[in-house]
Amino acid sequence: MLLRMSIKDWRPFIQRKTERLMSFVRNRTVEDELFVEFQVERVTQSTRQAVAGYAMHKYPGRILNIVASKRNVAETVTDTRYVWTELGGGGSQTVQVAATDSGRLLTSPHVGEVSGHLQAFLAGGAQDEIAGDRRTRDMSV
Repeated sequence: MLLRMSIKDWRPFIQRKTERLMSFVRNRTVEDELFVEFQVERVTQSTRQAVAGYAMHKYPGRILNIVASKRNVAETVTDTRYVWTELGGGGSQTVQVAATDSGRLLTSPHVGEVSGHLQAFLAGGAQDEIAGDRRTRDMSV
């Protein structure tokens, strides 16, 4: 395109193209933020839909219950987030993460904290298994 233009027209042409590109980049950032918000809302709705149809049963192992502590639960609604403590046959642990909804637990900045709780919980389970193996071997001697 530039080759067909006179040199004196290059600068205004490049300026217009640069402005259009910058406008696109600025708009793209807003679109990206909206897309992230849409995805969070989608995960939240899917989670609620799954929970609504879920029948809880006792689980023989350990349960780590991660609760979005800043979630608003109406007084007229039964808060079932803490029922899991009763269902863990191998014990349970509840931790609270300052997220406004469970859908936000796996987004920044909360996902790092969730990961830390999960790693600590799994490491504790590994220690329990090692201790259990030692007790079994000690009893057989």
